[in-house]
Amino acid sequence: MNKNIIITIFVITLSWTNIVNGQLPLPEHSIAKKNLIIKSNQVSLAPVYSISQYTKRNLTIDKPTLGIEALYIFPKHNNIKNFYTSARKLYIINVLHAISTMEGMQYYSQSKGKMSTLFEKSYMINNKTMARVPDPKISVLKPEYSFYALQKDNILGQNIYYYTITIYSKYIMFTVQNSTAITYGLLTLINKEKFKLYGFIVEDRENINIYLVYSINTRHLLIPIQKLTISLQNRADAIALWIYKRLS
Repeated sequence: MNKNIIITIFVITLSWTNIVNGQLPLPEHSIAKKNLIIKSNQVSLAPVYSISQYTKRNLTIDKPTLGIEALYIFPKHNNIKNFYTSARKLYIINVLHAISTMEGMQYYSQSKGKMSTLFEKSYMINNKTMARVPDPKISVLKPEYSFYALQKDNILGQNIYYYTITIYSKYIMFTVQNSTAITYGLLTLINKEKFKLYGFIVEDRENINIYLVYSINTRHLLIPIQKLTISLQNRADAIALWIYKRLS
């Protein structure tokens, strides 16, 4: 794909519960902003400066043929404890380890024009034996966690993904990358470790901020870039809502 092609940047802001352009309904008073990005200098939605710098560095390394960033600002319920407590961080870590709860997740399918199942299968595996393992119950805080998961979705098919979760002082980061090539029939669409999701959870006194960045380096673009961009945005909506509903 020619990176010099002029690409329309999509920015969508929502502040009410509604489906706009086929998106999932967001909770009342939520805000969602989204951009198409393929170069590091296009990053503009990161909620924290250090997250912006991290994202720019990795996009420079990834050299994606397609990427999006999406910032979701969700209202925090009054009964939620301060993010900086160990108990709250541990709770978030367990939410991010609950991979099996992603099975059956709904998203808006642009091609079908209706809500559809994103993940038909989603569970952790032992990477050596490929056997399914249950979601763990994390009771001790560590600087970083990692695991493998098998996920079969409506867009990319069945693949193995490598997850990492890292605790920083003011936010929690998680990354996802394919550890198997993503194929369509005999055609390799995305090589190993070339489909990446960078996710960040930042809480303040009033809001839960979820910032997602997809970085994809594809060998073959089988569908128009606009449709693929919207598909990624809808996918991001589903991931962000899955996290928020379990944190709120």
